[in-house]
Amino acid sequence: MVVSLRSWHTFQMRATADGMIDFSCEQQLSSHRQWLTTQSIQALVLGHGSNIVFSQHFAGWILLNRIMGVQCIAQDDETVFVEVGAGESWHRLVLYCLQQGWYGLENLISIPGTVGAAPVQNIGAYGVELADVLHSCRAFCWRTGRIHVFSQQECGFAYRTSVFKQRALQGDPMVITSVTLRLSKQAFPVITYPRLRDYLAQHYSDTPMQAVQIAQAVHAIRRARLPNWTRVGTVGSFFINPIVEAKQWQDLQATWPGMHAKHLPDGQVKLFAGNLLDMLGLSGYRLGGLQLSSVNPIVVINDRNATYTDLSKLLTMIQAKLQGKFGLTLSVEPQVI
Repeated sequence: MVVSLRSWHTFQMRATADGMIDFSCEQQLSSHRQWLTTQSIQALVLGHGSNIVFSQHFAGWILLNRIMGVQCIAQDDETVFVEVGAGESWHRLVLYCLQQGWYGLENLISIPGTVGAAPVQNIGAYGVELADVLHSCRAFCWRTGRIHVFSQQECGFAYRTSVFKQRALQGDPMVITSVTLRLSKQAFPVITYPRLRDYLAQHYSDTPMQAVQIAQAVHAIRRARLPNWTRVGTVGSFFINPIVEAKQWQDLQATWPGMHAKHLPDGQVKLFAGNLLDMLGLSGYRLGGLQLSSVNPIVVINDRNATYTDLSKLLTMIQAKLQGKFGLTLSVEPQVI
């Protein structure tokens, strides 16, 4: 049996796999692992496929994470702890928490994908990261078949990475089955990003700041800057913003005064991949069936006819230009299979 993967990842590149099955609880996942390992079949767990690119045939089976459920497991006058199944939609979770008066996720609205994918990348947007609100998560070790509970500290969160991402790269993957979030019953607005701050000032200057307004603003900004993934193939941000040491930033700034950056608390400096690509003249650039967005060139758009050759050529060209002009490279955010 061969199954098409085109509709199972938002980049929508033509690809196939040997088979596909879903699981809705840890027991099913354990049973699937036992059968697949006994048969020496390679497996890959998938949520909504919003941070992965299938470029060709996957010689193995796809396991769809469909563990659902959202429940408050503890609370006091100020804080609520919410356990969420890894198969839940992240965007719908943010909306649900806002409706319940549980705050802390509003800046992370409209990020596609499932809850289980969020810790892997330590998703973040507009000044907030998952690491800021995650209390713990349960994860299934594919190698041993055992469940482990990771505290926030044990997750090894850093910018767009975690212990889960690193273990996967090392061939020792963990399957996240649920996360527990520590949310607040009182909103503490985070409006450090200029684009968000400007939007709020323009649209909500005459009303007291509320969490729902931040969510509405972030949603509107993302809609304006990101293509509709139901119409074209996209994973949103394709590249990770590079982080450099202060000395390197000083050298870059001296040569390229138009380069944008954000100084981080640890003394390092975060550059912006979209700004770098725009400085290279690549906004709107097209190669084969792929195009860098003219609004936000960090976004790669597949017109549904792109091939792996197109993607390989595009990435090679971008890295060569970045290295030649700035002495920099960009890491790719999605996992490319």
